[in-house]
Amino acid sequence: MSGLRFFHKDECPFCWKARIALAETGTDYELITLGPGDDRGELDRLSPSGTTPVLADDRLVIWESAVILEYLNDQSGGLLMPTSDHGRAQARLLQAYSDSQAA
Repeated sequence: MSGLRFFHKDECPFCWKARIALAETGTDYELITLGPGDDRGELDRLSPSGTTPVLADDRLVIWESAVILEYLNDQSGGLLMPTSDHGRAQARLLQAYSDSQAA
């Protein structure tokens, strides 16, 4: 995986978990931090919702944190998920629950 760009905002908890997954998998990427008043043209072009996080290269754009984690897990040979079906189901449930909670 080369040429990956990761668009994020420092205050975004969905970006936090994706950055942790990027670090845990040892993925090389370019970090693009967006702040107030920054040009969002490229982000708006890549993400249908116009939100972060976004992981992109020449062939693929992923704009949903849970899907970014699944992709990184697949690319790393399963480093991010438990090996058992039961463990993976529990991990996915925890992620779905935490993603649905208001900050």
